[in-house]
Amino acid sequence: MNSCIIYNSKTGNTKKIANSMAKSLQTEAYSVKDTIDLNNIDILFLGDGNYGGNCSAAMQDFIDHKLSGTSIKHIILFGTYGGLTNAMQKMRKRLEALHLPVVPEEFGTKGRAWLFINMFYPNKHTLTEAALFAKTIIKTYAQ
Repeated sequence: MNSCIIYNSKTGNTKKIANSMAKSLQTEAYSVKDTIDLNNIDILFLGDGNYGGNCSAAMQDFIDHKLSGTSIKHIILFGTYGGLTNAMQKMRKRLEALHLPVVPEEFGTKGRAWLFINMFYPNKHTLTEAALFAKTIIKTYAQ
């Protein structure tokens, strides 16, 4: 099964998680701003930060305009947050409203926010957790 990792990252936190996952799966992580062919993708990891309790406008646009009509079998959410943690739930609802196949498993971790908030995140431990999560997902859904 073909997998792909797509993320949006304003501060670099979610990009670090995406790259850790990509390295563990021996693939690349792509920004939502990149041109990506989703036609042969079976498993899509979709990541974003939490911006005021919502996912970014770029991710909302990607979900609304790029995912419809694809043959993706499984969408897995991941993300980072400085404080609020409900952006992934809103992404999930948006995907489900479009009848897209989002799975129950997701990965979320702290990300460095303003000044000293979560200053040391994501760290080596959370990057390792993200990599292991991605490998576990592939083993679970690549059948």
